[in-house]
Amino acid sequence: MNNLIKLMAFVCLIFTINTANAQRSATVTPDGLIVLDATLQDLAPEYVANLSRFNFTSFQEANNYFFKYIEKSAGRGITFLFDIANQKLIISIDVANQGMVPRAISRPVNVNDINYYLRAVYEGRI
Repeated sequence: MNNLIKLMAFVCLIFTINTANAQRSATVTPDGLIVLDATLQDLAPEYVANLSRFNFTSFQEANNYFFKYIEKSAGRGITFLFDIANQKLIISIDVANQGMVPRAISRPVNVNDINYYLRAVYEGRI
């Protein structure tokens, strides 16, 4: 019985870790700024934003609207995918190898760093 309790505790721990690293939310403001959820500072491999307010009817419309982000992140470990049927923007981040934000020696890149970069792209500073 003691081993069963330990096994259940281990399974719960694994489930909690996987949940923490699962898909997180992002927001797109009405004027097009992408903001990742910063509730947890460590980067997740995937963020999803609702695009229903934009009423995109094709991949090309969405691609054109977010082109500045796509262009600046090309080959740098962040990918923008569109699920037009469900009106979602999926942001995939190669957490270990993203190249948009320079790594600090003392700490890994976090959500605020990526949000700062996304704002700079949005404002045309990058």
